[in-house]
Amino acid sequence: VQIAIENHADYRAGDLLELLERVDHPALKIQLDTGNAYAVAEEPVDAARLLAPFTVATHIKDMTIRPLTDGEWVKVNGCPLGQGDVDLAQIADILLDAAPDAPFTIEVEPARHFDKWESFLQSVEYVKTALGDRVQFRNVS
Repeated sequence: VQIAIENHADYRAGDLLELLERVDHPALKIQLDTGNAYAVAEEPVDAARLLAPFTVATHIKDMTIRPLTDGEWVKVNGCPLGQGDVDLAQIADILLDAAPDAPFTIEVEPARHFDKWESFLQSVEYVKTALGDRVQFRNVS
């Protein structure tokens, strides 16, 4: 049994690495969510570099990050894959190098103005066209 802890918008990659070191058990691994790094003011590619060697599962997600002027620092929103600011191609390369057996699980968290089904279809199309040379699709029912 493996336990995969997700970088779930509450801890930075370095914090999760420290947890892995403290627990020091081969069953404790990482589920890398490519979009959650922004929620803790971390660059997703940097988080992927640190966590990829311990990654056994993923949420391949895209987010936009925009500055605000109404007192908040930034606004982070979900979007279809390929329409945000996460460098998914670079992260895919990092994962393929360090965690080639980790599945790429598409996760779409579209902002309110996006249609969820259309966002998912756009995301699948993005993976096929932009990442198709890196990943292969399996029919899962």
